[in-house]
Amino acid sequence: MPISGSESGGYMITGGSIKDYRVLVLKQQLKLEIKGLRFKGPRTSYAIIKKEFGFRGCRSRVLAQLEAWIEENLMKGAI
Repeated sequence: MPISGSESGGYMITGGSIKDYRVLVLKQQLKLEIKGLRFKGPRTSYAIIKKEFGFRGCRSRVLAQLEAWIEENLMKGAI
């Protein structure tokens, strides 16, 4: 993921990495939803993930499927 730092100390994610970062944020948000935390907004991350990726099952199964998808698609060549 191309991440650039600014002189003021901020960070910016650029290019195609924005979509990758969004998936990672959705994963973290789903983990928090499983623990009971709720976020404001019209849809939960669980609903977003199910719709965008076509996963089925309860929250924990969807999380496992998303983690497998991330491992196969985003982590290739990382590190």
